[in-house]
Amino acid sequence: MNVDDAIALFIELWHQRDPQGSLSPIQEQIFRRSWDGSSYEEIARDLGYSPHYLRQVGSQLWQVLGWLTERSVNKTTFRLALAEIGSAAAHSDSPPIFISRAELPAQLYGRTSTLALLRNWLDRDCCRLISIRGVGGVGKTALAAKLVERVGGSFDRVIWHSLFAGGNCTGLVEAIARRYPKDIPPPTGSNDRVAWLMAQLRSRRYLIVLDRYDALFRTGERAGRYESESKPYERLLERAVVEAHQSCLVLTSREQLANMPSVGNCARPARELKLSGLLPAAACKLLCDRGLQASPAELHALTHHYAGNPRALLVAATLARQKFYGIVAPLLASDKTFPAELEDLLGTQFARLSAGEKTLACWLARCDRPTARSAMRSQLRSQFPGRNLTATLDSLQARSLLSEGGGTCELEPLLRRYLRASHPDVVSNRQAS
Repeated sequence: MNVDDAIALFIELWHQRDPQGSLSPIQEQIFRRSWDGSSYEEIARDLGYSPHYLRQVGSQLWQVLGWLTERSVNKTTFRLALAEIGSAAAHSDSPPIFISRAELPAQLYGRTSTLALLRNWLDRDCCRLISIRGVGGVGKTALAAKLVERVGGSFDRVIWHSLFAGGNCTGLVEAIARRYPKDIPPPTGSNDRVAWLMAQLRSRRYLIVLDRYDALFRTGERAGRYESESKPYERLLERAVVEAHQSCLVLTSREQLANMPSVGNCARPARELKLSGLLPAAACKLLCDRGLQASPAELHALTHHYAGNPRALLVAATLARQKFYGIVAPLLASDKTFPAELEDLLGTQFARLSAGEKTLACWLARCDRPTARSAMRSQLRSQFPGRNLTATLDSLQARSLLSEGGGTCELEPLLRRYLRASHPDVVSNRQAS
């Protein structure tokens, strides 16, 4: 590995954790000269900086690299850390995937059958597109990461690309080009990106995970509408479904695609998995493994309170340990069972809704039981004339915030609790419809 390869690997690792991460000019100079064995004094003399300043910049640089590689890294050991990762990538039968430990859980609770289903879609049915959809915190990213861990070795190329802030396909193209520089050269023009990506999918068997895909969608409109700059991703999915190749795209998203690519009679379909909260047995196991002190009834009550949402349960378990010495009973009795972290999680998703969706969600949050559509039409006729009510309900369902059955609708329980906690007008006007 030469210094250019090392920098490319460093940037790739960084982009897996933070797409905006980049080396400043002085950081790159320190990296390059340190790679060649120069001391801070030698670098300072050549660049015109004080050794003290370069040591400060260098210390920050090694801290970032240590965070990315999950190793203890300094100016002396950073070459070894990157060389070990590069060597593992070159000699492993399984493609290396750089996913943080937060995304790759040691144990996946209650998802054994779901994981087996996804593997069947990949191995048996050779799906070209799989969308994993669910409300925030339900475990989409963790499930996708575990899937990659299990099946990555059967693919020639594996890419994990997180879409934190939307964008076109440029970031994905750059990620592939950095990771596999000896493959097809990247395009020079912006109009060729989708064609280049399709050529990659045909040339080798790729598994590409597009995490947080809903970042590509518009805020303040109905679900699944792409931002203008994100349209290339829409074209990529359409082509990836209907054109011949051996690869697969896996998406994680809070929102359903407004126009799921049609597969017609295609023998290798596109499929969507709607991920729900954990069943009580799995949720209770998760809580017990966090060392909580609770009766089975209390564990079931806590699971019900958070609708089996894994992230919410982990936050609750942390709160119980911090505030109540791990005892669940006072947590259930307190008014602090909707922590700020969950308010941020649900608040972010609520903020993305259209004005009509927010109005309807707040109305549904007043209801203690599932509400009949016929009752909603009669009570909300003035606010949602014509087919607006149906369209708005469909959009909430596409965002994983609404469940339906038998002609009734019910807001996602975690969102209902959030709205009742954060909107006093909702709490003060409860209905038992």
